[in-house]
Amino acid sequence: MNEKPLYLRPNVVFEPLVNSWYAWSFLIAPLHMGLVTRNLHLRVLESYLRAPRQHQMAVRNKALRGGMFVDHDGPPEVIEALVESTRTELEPLLRLADDWLQLVGQVQEAGNGDSIEAMYEQLPESLRGCVELGYDLCNQPRIRLIESLMYAHPCYDQQLQSMSLTLGEGDSRPFVLSSPRLESDDNVMIHMPFSDPRWDRFFALRHSPLPLEEVQQLLPWADLSPAKQSLLQSMLTPHMGEQRYHAPAQGEVRVRYFGHATVLLETAEVSVLTDPIVSYDMDSDAPRFSFADLPERIDYVVITHNHQDHVMLET
Repeated sequence: MNEKPLYLRPNVVFEPLVNSWYAWSFLIAPLHMGLVTRNLHLRVLESYLRAPRQHQMAVRNKALRGGMFVDHDGPPEVIEALVESTRTELEPLLRLADDWLQLVGQVQEAGNGDSIEAMYEQLPESLRGCVELGYDLCNQPRIRLIESLMYAHPCYDQQLQSMSLTLGEGDSRPFVLSSPRLESDDNVMIHMPFSDPRWDRFFALRHSPLPLEEVQQLLPWADLSPAKQSLLQSMLTPHMGEQRYHAPAQGEVRVRYFGHATVLLETAEVSVLTDPIVSYDMDSDAPRFSFADLPERIDYVVITHNHQDHVMLET
């Protein structure tokens, strides 16, 4: 057993996943996840199964980069298994999405200006107690989803959440909206909800090391194969990565631009980070700020709006 405290290598890439898909806010909210799974994930996977070769050729065409093509060179049976498990294990979530779409049509049809209170008796079981029916300021019928109640709904299953850990060797990744993240020889899948506090301590290994035995207690280490345990251990090092951060001087206001909409504003007393998308330390010709340029504590994180390039759960 290695008794020397270990740090997390600075190029370890964390990809948060929900049902093997890269996590964004619409895969956390239960109803939205059902709709995305129904209308996007299953459709693109079934398209791949109908024509795997066309998808493989499309992802190599730079003109089609970012298109809805599955980046998978392995056996199609892996995708078939994901489709099957999605239809089976997420059946209540898919039914919730169907119930919502059916209710939307019913409300639109019934909303002629009269009271639609009687429709509460017709609500599908999956939506009872979670919606309000009424009219908007333009006298159009509407459904108000009380989203906070959905997190106590049986369809909200944190066990679908996991994390894929890889050693980053560059910035290239398969397009996150069209390609699920599947287990391979190069990654370690950790099945643990995002809200588990052990993740915070594991991420903190960048600057606060622990002995290997304590790191193993943070994660379901025993559930991993010996090969995956070895790969995960290779992501740890006795040497702390470069820490470039230094606090601003007293009375100084410092602004650092990390890219896109990410700005770190600091004084000696307080730090504010906007729309955080932070790079890893990787070999690159372009100089950039990374996690090594962040303070150990950030006082305020400001999210301007709920778009994927502003709410990045990975960071």
